[in-house]
Amino acid sequence: APVTINNAPTVTINASESAELITPMLHVSGDIVAGGNITDSIRSMAEDRTLFNAHTNGSGTTTPSPQQ
Repeated sequence: APVTINNAPTVTINASESAELITPMLHVSGDIVAGGNITDSIRSMAEDRTLFNAHTNGSGTTTPSPQQ
């Protein structure tokens, strides 16, 4: 059954191991703040930052490196 929470200034879920949302789409209307890494099926955002920070811009048609 659907659960709706209205007008709550804060909602806290305390889970001893994890909380999982199984849904085809997650809509967030505000910022997302994480105390740890954010990871997709490829790699973490921290790994993306490492790749980005290490890449060099080529000139003309040169491909930047490193690549994925």
